[in-house]
Amino acid sequence: MGSEVAYRFAPIAYIQSPFKEKFGIPRQPGLIPAARGRVVFVPPYDDPAALDGLEQCSHLWLQFVFHQNLQAGWQARVRPPRLGGNRRLGVFATRSSFRPNSIGLSVVRLDEISADPPGLSLAVSGLDLLDGTPVLDIKPYVPYADALSDASNGLAPAPPQRVLRVEFASDVVEWLEQTDPEGQLQGLIREILAYDPRPAYKQGELQGQYGMRLLGYDIRWRMLGLLLRRCQAGRVIRTGRIGRHRDLGSRLRLQTKDRTAEEITQRQVGQQGQQNQMPQEKEYQPSHLLNS
Repeated sequence: MGSEVAYRFAPIAYIQSPFKEKFGIPRQPGLIPAARGRVVFVPPYDDPAALDGLEQCSHLWLQFVFHQNLQAGWQARVRPPRLGGNRRLGVFATRSSFRPNSIGLSVVRLDEISADPPGLSLAVSGLDLLDGTPVLDIKPYVPYADALSDASNGLAPAPPQRVLRVEFASDVVEWLEQTDPEGQLQGLIREILAYDPRPAYKQGELQGQYGMRLLGYDIRWRMLGLLLRRCQAGRVIRTGRIGRHRDLGSRLRLQTKDRTAEEITQRQVGQQGQQNQMPQEKEYQPSHLLNS
């Protein structure tokens, strides 16, 4: 009991997600049903026999690694974003990624089981994970055991609310109709922005320009202040033209409120073929043993 033992876990799968960076990821799973992705299994865990019976489950628990925080270490007290980043709590009272062992837990809806290329995978929705996240284990969600009617949490008593009204410039709507006829990208953008993905200390600001990488696109939007509607104040966002990354010199046009335009230089993201490339497997061990 007193001796340190290194437990090593190999990922069984990796996440293919629309979220290419942390900014814009929903604060909890299930908030944005339009956030769809895949759990792609790697050998030797890509055996269809391992999924026998899973089709009877509507939701799954994903146990994953906060792979971008492995070298960051952990803190006994952290500042949860939900509380504005101004209040410190014990790490075990939060879902902070800066944990002694960088392990997370997320529940997703199971939409499909597929054996098509790139191999055995699960189509899931309500995702809140970064692209390339290693998955350590998958377990079925059991409603009678996992949904506790008498559970409470005084730190997070209610789900986040949609606080922003999103408006698309007319040229953006036209572009989306041609590029995204099924409406997946437009719906995802609308849902993400409605929850205001900005840090809590920025959410009181009524002006400003922001951006994020989503589904291989550079999404830019501008806050346009307050709009009074039905006697309730709601912040308004208008999105700019969306440009797929090609190279460092490519540019996009951003429609501003007065319909004038300004040029914004895009950052290079990389070749399209690299976006879904799975990272190399890394051996996982508790963070307190990583530097030993």
